[in-house]
Amino acid sequence: MSNDKSVMVFIEQHDKKISAVSYELVCEARRLADKLGVAVEGVAVGHDLDQELVDLGQYGCDKVYYVDDIKLEQFNSVPYSRVIADVITDVEPQIVLFGATTTGRDIAPRIASELSCGLTADCTELEIGDHKIKDTVYENTLLQNRPAFGGNIVATIVSPESSPIMSTVREGVMKLADLQEGRKAEVEVRKSTATNKDFMSEILESVRIEKDIDLAAEKIIVTAGMGACNEESL
Repeated sequence: MSNDKSVMVFIEQHDKKISAVSYELVCEARRLADKLGVAVEGVAVGHDLDQELVDLGQYGCDKVYYVDDIKLEQFNSVPYSRVIADVITDVEPQIVLFGATTTGRDIAPRIASELSCGLTADCTELEIGDHKIKDTVYENTLLQNRPAFGGNIVATIVSPESSPIMSTVREGVMKLADLQEGRKAEVEVRKSTATNKDFMSEILESVRIEKDIDLAAEKIIVTAGMGACNEESL
């Protein structure tokens, strides 16, 4: 890998609120980027997100490429994939991370197909290391761990010749780092490259119901079997 290329994170947002998994991935990207000696960058799509993106600097993000368009205020698979793929093509990061959310699982395969690059899904651990294939040693490549065979084993996936290497990462598995108070991310606003043909569907209304309890944010979850049918049995 070239040391002048960044680790990039897709900054997922809903209703102008950045998803928790994006903060986790920025912190993880910072850890990986420090090992590679490169910058952490984000790519965000939406409208009126400027301050939220600047604050990503506290989590370790250096720069955010922000596609600001009122038509992209609500998530739409095809145009989102188009503009993100165009940013990646222009910036040429060496690693791109997505949250393994419904949104990330939707657009990451589309973008990987567009860019003809490797994509590993549902990663639970990422590391930088060397990998040997026959007589060739790939230095400082991304080692991507994910459960396989129904969770019975953990497989390490490598795609050192892919440019970029892309991964979706499960929510809640990467730790948040301590905030760097006052640190700000540079935000570069870009025009949307999506065309009218990319908007194959129209969003008439978006209804989101907030959960009373966010299990993904909890550190410890206690469950009970079928025998615990009431409060007394618990």
